[in-house]
Amino acid sequence: MDRCYLAAERIEEKYDMNLMMGLTSSGDRSGEEAFLKRLSQMGRLGQVDHYSQHYYAGGSSSLRMFQEAIPALWDFEKQFSGLKFKQVGCTEWNCNSRQSPLFDMPWNASFAVKTVRIMLDEGLDYATYFGLVDHPEIPLPPPLFVPGGAMGMFTRFANPVPKPVYNAFVFLNELKGGRRLGFESSNDPIDGLAVVMPDGSVRIILANFDEDTSRQPYQTKVTVAVGGLDGGDYRCTRHWAADETHGNTCGKWAEMGKPNVDDEKAKLQVAEEIKNIAIEPATVVRENGEVTLVLDVPSPGIRFVELRETPK
Repeated sequence: MDRCYLAAERIEEKYDMNLMMGLTSSGDRSGEEAFLKRLSQMGRLGQVDHYSQHYYAGGSSSLRMFQEAIPALWDFEKQFSGLKFKQVGCTEWNCNSRQSPLFDMPWNASFAVKTVRIMLDEGLDYATYFGLVDHPEIPLPPPLFVPGGAMGMFTRFANPVPKPVYNAFVFLNELKGGRRLGFESSNDPIDGLAVVMPDGSVRIILANFDEDTSRQPYQTKVTVAVGGLDGGDYRCTRHWAADETHGNTCGKWAEMGKPNVDDEKAKLQVAEEIKNIAIEPATVVRENGEVTLVLDVPSPGIRFVELRETPK
């Protein structure tokens, strides 16, 4: 592999570009350490400016893996003088990569929100979800959702159907452009993210994530208190839900008798369920300098709440 770096060095010099050469993404730390020693001997550690790995957790392994493995990405910088990563990221992540029905269920939406929160806290520069669509080769001819579960955000072939995890990214996208607020939870497994937007609105995502799937579903009553808001009273302007009864395309598919992937009429009907997310606005109370709302969040399930100041 050292020849790849030497070739990259020549290309970068010739075309005045940065190829962002990284390590193997394999997670084989012993192999990567040996490779870094080789580059160090060659005086080429400066060529390595990017490090990424693949992360799969949940299902049959604990999400604690993320919290332990991401900080370890930076360890090589401490070991090798002259090594400096410009970017550290994750080139693949999802629930456990073994076949699992959890991929297709609302549990994976809660998992996705929890995972993104951890990645933000641990300072990753980027993370790419794997994968966009289910692999088309297993099994054939298939039902719409693969028996045993598959890893895509969408089902396969023409007119793909979004899976429940899709709404995790719909909700997270609503935080784009906001300034992150502190978020503390006194009730594990409730977790979340909160931002204040440039227009002063507050947007919150709550995830009820429980690794013990045997005790689900259940409801958790959650009190959300937002401090430091100027002005008067606030109201809930949007309240979205993704859970067993909202946006659950896999559940809708099962309810319809599990039609096959070539049933185009059924696929369109199943796909419409992903839009079933709007629920009644939450009641908001302002007292003692805080804006407070009380919600029931199911496990598995996620909630998106938007708060805006009431016009005077």
